[in-house]
Amino acid sequence: MHIFEYGQAIYAHWWPLMSCAAFTILAIVAEVWAKTSRWIMKVSVGLAVFFLLFASYQAWNDEYTKTHPGLQLTIDYITTSTTGVNDGAVLLEASVTNVGSPSIADQWLLEFIPTEGKPTTVVPTVIHQDEPLRIENPSGRGFLFNPKDVLYEKTGTSPIQTGGKQTGILIFFFKGIPQSRISMKGVKYVLSCQDAYGNRISGYWTLSGNHVDTVPYFPGTSEVKTE
Repeated sequence: MHIFEYGQAIYAHWWPLMSCAAFTILAIVAEVWAKTSRWIMKVSVGLAVFFLLFASYQAWNDEYTKTHPGLQLTIDYITTSTTGVNDGAVLLEASVTNVGSPSIADQWLLEFIPTEGKPTTVVPTVIHQDEPLRIENPSGRGFLFNPKDVLYEKTGTSPIQTGGKQTGILIFFFKGIPQSRISMKGVKYVLSCQDAYGNRISGYWTLSGNHVDTVPYFPGTSEVKTE
């Protein structure tokens, strides 16, 4: 048994609650309404018990969150492209795994964090479902992706079941930021989405500078064709 650890977990939440303004407000109310010391003691004990119960819930919730984190988001692969002299594009493959209750994943965002300068956040570009998606990587090699693999369609239209996983592609355009800048070594990307409860989940990728002139295959997506 771990009674001592359980007590520590409760105390970590209970003591801040006992130090809050509730007892100050109680003292003011007692003074204004001329309440007896017996009344003050009863209310104080009641508050202490309520805070103890709430602290117990918080301790339980901490452990529940560790073992039931819900959606987990990972970036599996990133490549960059260009849509103009000063406009870059990022295509990524990502996976959403659900170890909690069934949930959708939507409200996708990608944050570009350069080695110098301010971060930029963009929303995914809508991918047409009736034509292949072509991306040319930094070496000039072209790749064709199946538009049916777009991730926001897989995760936003029906819930991801407990134990389920969805893998797909997303593309983001960065207006005014050239490909040379978004593909620099040390650049960090933060992909995030929102679950059915309004919680944001994030996945991270830092460019290492080691360019691989191929696109790996991930189960749950179509094989990428090379031009």
